[in-house]
Amino acid sequence: MFIIIVGPDGAGKTTLAKQLAKQTGFEVIKRDKPKTTEEKRRMFEEYCHLILQKNNIIFDRFVHCELIYGPIKRDEHNVSKEEVEYIESLLAMKGAIIIHCTDDLEKLWGRCVARGEDYITEKEMLSDIVKGYKKLFATPHLIPVVEYKIPDAENL
Repeated sequence: MFIIIVGPDGAGKTTLAKQLAKQTGFEVIKRDKPKTTEEKRRMFEEYCHLILQKNNIIFDRFVHCELIYGPIKRDEHNVSKEEVEYIESLLAMKGAIIIHCTDDLEKLWGRCVARGEDYITEKEMLSDIVKGYKKLFATPHLIPVVEYKIPDAENL
């Protein structure tokens, strides 16, 4: 089983990954902001290797994130939709689910500001990321996609 957690900054990806790991005993693998084309290529190859060789992994961020963040942060992405489809086909054979963490823009932005986010520095940029994920997951994928919103503290 593979659990892929994706979504904008402030959506609770890492918090959810830690909670799921504690409950399942799965390993968490977190990849964050590869900077060079070579780093991105190695990351893609490592994902493929892990999917083929292991089981019971939670990915905190995944190749889908590069499709969204790349064009916004660098005016390009270094992973193609075909590569994402290939990885999803590997995941479909092994059993996987994508959890798309999200929330309304005001809550996401409030969390980013509260934690002193230095990667997403403008609310408009975060808005573009949220829209990008909505567009990405509005189309069918080879593995199930579920949407998750972190519970508000007052509702716990």
